[in-house]
Amino acid sequence: MLLAGLAACESGPQSALAPVEGSQAFAGAIAADEPRAAIAGRDILTAGGSAADAAAAMFLTLTATYPQAAGLGGGGMCMVYSPRTNKAEALDFLPRLPRGGGELALPGNLRGFGALQARHGKLRWSAVVTPAETLALFGWRATRATVRALGDLDPDDLGKPAAIAYMDGINVVPEGAEIKRPDLGLLLGRIRMEGPNLLNSGALAQSLVEAASEQGGQFLAEDLRSIAPAWSDATALQVDSTSIAIAPGPAGEAFRRIWEGSVTPGLRLIGSASHDRGRLATAMAGAHGNLSGAEPLASAASTSFAAMDADGQAVACAVTMQQPFGNGRGLADGAIQFAPRPGPEGAAGARLVATVAFNTVNKLGFAAGAATGGLTAAAALAQTSALALVTGRPVTEALAASRIFRASSGAVLQAEAGAEAELTRGENVAEVSRLGLVNLIYCPGSAQRGPQTCRAAADPRGFGLAQIAGR
Repeated sequence: MLLAGLAACESGPQSALAPVEGSQAFAGAIAADEPRAAIAGRDILTAGGSAADAAAAMFLTLTATYPQAAGLGGGGMCMVYSPRTNKAEALDFLPRLPRGGGELALPGNLRGFGALQARHGKLRWSAVVTPAETLALFGWRATRATVRALGDLDPDDLGKPAAIAYMDGINVVPEGAEIKRPDLGLLLGRIRMEGPNLLNSGALAQSLVEAASEQGGQFLAEDLRSIAPAWSDATALQVDSTSIAIAPGPAGEAFRRIWEGSVTPGLRLIGSASHDRGRLATAMAGAHGNLSGAEPLASAASTSFAAMDADGQAVACAVTMQQPFGNGRGLADGAIQFAPRPGPEGAAGARLVATVAFNTVNKLGFAAGAATGGLTAAAALAQTSALALVTGRPVTEALAASRIFRASSGAVLQAEAGAEAELTRGENVAEVSRLGLVNLIYCPGSAQRGPQTCRAAADPRGFGLAQIAGR
């Protein structure tokens, strides 16, 4: 095995996460669907890392602790606000087909988070990999988030070779069970030492080409070398000096239509703008274009997370494996599973959504949020962020509020239990248990000037974790 020789490598993971002087002061905030990943992000912030450093560390940790949704063979997207440039950008590393087609997508996540950390990070690359590597090599206790997410999967998904480490016979391991992933830990050790381009050239890349060929993929070495995360300017919803930035693409467009259909502009977000929840159902009718048939409630194979640091840098990301555990096979070592080919054009991007918000005049970052849940993701994030940013509801209340969703004009309105009458009045309603999973950070006074106002929350529909770092 390519990774076996690393077991005795003298350059093991060395923690670079000693708290910085004065670490009891505000260092930032994080929110994620899985607690171990959130803790990794918090520790990075406390050690002086940026929001981008924390996001990279959270993703890498999720490859161990939330593997059905986050993997080195998957893809994703991030939104970033940098107070240094006073600009919001979108980073796209969504699943893409190689030029030759085939049944498998090219692995975009590692290069994507490498690009994010290289452009906006403060720490060494090795520092953001170490938490995940240590966890995978030496083990961790299974969290409720992991156990519940795996327990919701179909038996066929739990039967994939990639799921073996998380199973006790035919059942998912119980909460608190010890899990180790030495295969993944050894690979992360190489990634720590050799960098985020490890999968794109050399012997490991050749192994990926060969494994993909055996599993219905048509990778070429050039395909892997040419994987290039794409930076682009964000689309902005402007309210006076406030910019709510969203990624271009189908999910961002759906978010914009839902937001603009229910929010009446004002001079300020809170105080003069208003949010009419009674208009949400109408706003959703045409928000999703011709993608309405793309797995509207699917969420098990995707996850999101957000981070903000004391400088006001804000990062929100979402990643996907397309199907739980991807194709479930990947490399023989088990450390990389391939994501299946993307669905209809734009479908992968329609399932993931993220936003960051900032004051364009004062260069103050104050919000970061992301969501997953199939086509419901954009609607979930738009409803939650409007409640927090426009009506001023506490973040935890905004996330707990019942949601609605309509896939297309004329479709039945789906509503969570307890939805207010104003949301469903006059509608043919189908009750559903969950519409999206959202992670949100909001600092009304800004992360820089009013850190005491910062609040972070993980969706109560899941079992994630949100924390303020340094308090």
